[in-house]
Amino acid sequence: MKIILPPFLRHRFTLSGLNLERFLNTMQKEEIRLLRVRRTDHRTLKCECSSSDLERISMIVQEKGWRLSDARPVGLGAWLKRLWSRPGLVIGGVLTLALLLVAMQYVWLIRVEDAGPYQADIATYLEQEGYRPGMRKTQADAKTLSLLLQRRYPDVAWFRVYVSNVTLVVECTQGVPEPQLPASVPADLLALRDGVVESVQVYAGTALVRAGDLVRKGQVLIQGVERGADEQQVPVAARGVVMARCWEETTVRVPLRETLSRETGRKSTSYQICTPWFCVPEEAEVPEYLTYHLSITDTPVVGSFFPCWRRVSEYREVALEYGVRDVTQVRREAEDAARKALHRKLRGYALLEEWMALEEKEDGYVYATASAEWLTNLCRTEEDLP
Repeated sequence: MKIILPPFLRHRFTLSGLNLERFLNTMQKEEIRLLRVRRTDHRTLKCECSSSDLERISMIVQEKGWRLSDARPVGLGAWLKRLWSRPGLVIGGVLTLALLLVAMQYVWLIRVEDAGPYQADIATYLEQEGYRPGMRKTQADAKTLSLLLQRRYPDVAWFRVYVSNVTLVVECTQGVPEPQLPASVPADLLALRDGVVESVQVYAGTALVRAGDLVRKGQVLIQGVERGADEQQVPVAARGVVMARCWEETTVRVPLRETLSRETGRKSTSYQICTPWFCVPEEAEVPEYLTYHLSITDTPVVGSFFPCWRRVSEYREVALEYGVRDVTQVRREAEDAARKALHRKLRGYALLEEWMALEEKEDGYVYATASAEWLTNLCRTEEDLP
């Protein structure tokens, strides 16, 4: 049976003999296209042709008395020939592709995004419901899982669940709390924290403080009563704004002594063969060093048809030494840390004034206390107080 070769495969051959112009004319007459012709001397031509025309050219050359030699495939044909001569590589490629196609039918990663405080709980819940790495994609019912999550976490606005490649993604959108409307039941407004009153604005109720008063946390600022038309005390839901100057401070400590590590020169190396599912041996052998530096190097196993790598874990023993740090640098670090901690605590407030206090104690630490003054509304209902 004659094998029909695709037209994009090419062969290169050498033609030698007399009257080479006659050969070119014969090719033209037989409607055989030569893709490339180069003359090396007066009796030799280097030619390229379609692989499907090589047999016809060979018959014509043999009939007319020329000599065709060194015929070999080039380009894609040469690559296919080399590939065909290595059946193990072909089989390995087919098996790898088959393994990859099978692996793509499973979920290998689970990612929960923007879950906030529910991050760990959602991950545990997914595992309890059977959504874990290694499950088939057909078992991952995104619509059902989304409904289950919405019922379990009503405070989350909505969930979006989908499978992307080999990853099950759970996207969470946190709900926006509804604004708190003024209560319709009688209530007082209390002080959220200690402070000095700057101004008082009353919308409902009776003010019990005025500008310049020092108030304590929990003290009643606006009482939930008003005088009616007949001079009777009428209970109301107190509403108003009491602006006050408040103070806050944050203290951090930074050690004057530091721990330095120095390698002793002793080291130990552990070897493992790892796959995405298991390692041999299961755990690396850890030397009996008190402290050590660990470096891990993963090298893919060349020629393996499966995802596999060689892991080398190197443990280098270190000795710990204690030293005394520069006092100026420690004081500077303590100031920066205290200032950042204070700003995190008062994020969102406009600070009126800041100041810093440093103290070096005999316990080996430098203490930095950052203080600030800011203006805020003290009014809160009893339910809102921490």
